[in-house]
Amino acid sequence: MKCISTFFAGLAVAASTVVACSAAEPSPADGTDDGAAITQRAPTFRNPVRGGVADPWMFQRDGYYYLTYTAVDRIILVRAKSVTGLASAQAVTVWQDSTPGRGKNIWAPEFHFLNGRWYVYYTADGEGAVHQMFVLESQGSDPMGPYSFKSRLATQNDFSIDGTVLKMPNQKLYFVWSGHLRGPQSLFIASMSNPWTLDSAPVLLSSPTAGWERHGNGREHPVNEGPEALYSGNRTFLVFSASGCETPDYALGMLEYKGGNVLDPRSWSKTPWPVFARSDANWVFGPGHNSFFTSPDGKELWNAYHAVTSSDGRPYGSCGGDRTLRIDKMNFDANGSPIFGVASATWTDLKLPSGDRGR
Repeated sequence: MKCISTFFAGLAVAASTVVACSAAEPSPADGTDDGAAITQRAPTFRNPVRGGVADPWMFQRDGYYYLTYTAVDRIILVRAKSVTGLASAQAVTVWQDSTPGRGKNIWAPEFHFLNGRWYVYYTADGEGAVHQMFVLESQGSDPMGPYSFKSRLATQNDFSIDGTVLKMPNQKLYFVWSGHLRGPQSLFIASMSNPWTLDSAPVLLSSPTAGWERHGNGREHPVNEGPEALYSGNRTFLVFSASGCETPDYALGMLEYKGGNVLDPRSWSKTPWPVFARSDANWVFGPGHNSFFTSPDGKELWNAYHAVTSSDGRPYGSCGGDRTLRIDKMNFDANGSPIFGVASATWTDLKLPSGDRGR
């Protein structure tokens, strides 16, 4: 079998391989080529897809996959036509800011296409070195930019991170983020009058009250963060990350909108357990801070997330640069409920997203 392999090594992670296989070699029983058609084998990839990735945000646009992640001092985009190309694709800087109060410790950028423009939501050191939420606006429809600074979002002043946009069926926009407000790190929501302006006070949406939301820091580290919208038919979900990122038990939980006032926490229900968690058998620890992207032909939805792959036999989590990008296909039951399944095994051949030709 002819294969093209791209090798990469994430920080403190054993080298892994992304493999694009073309066609199986002929192997007739008598050892000769009898002219029979060569059996085609679908291209494959392996997790982890790219090393050194924390807080991945992926989307698919005009035949390309786009990936951004925490780069600390800038906002970057990686672009490739196939998942197999993401390992070695160049990270292009689309924004860097020397303005005091918004250019340091940049975390978890997200790109949202709204009203014909791209809006980039990101976290950076704000007033008093406390993280705040900011937004950029593109000049046109190209996700590569150029961009201009638009606004700081009026979330609470005490630590606001991991902001995302929720679009309800009536097209009304809401902003959801993680922060502190006289309590543990929780999820907050506010309505938006446009992509850069909040027009309601912050509302506490979800707090880390269950045991699976409180792992880390030796004993307890209650956290809800990294909210992401997920839509299935007429159902709306918010998937979020729970517990401290330093623990292997960092995991994904989920809220579902049940009807009524979107800003009323009683309109949402939380799963009583994680929907996606560590898999010791598959060497996947601390899976979280995810995003969702469609396959090139639009037929499949995929889950992109970071995780740690132990190379020394000891399960661990991480809040650092040794996290890696992994992707797994999403499924849904007959009622439209998301099925995350189990994190796929490390360094195992997996079928590429539908419509991805592996080039």
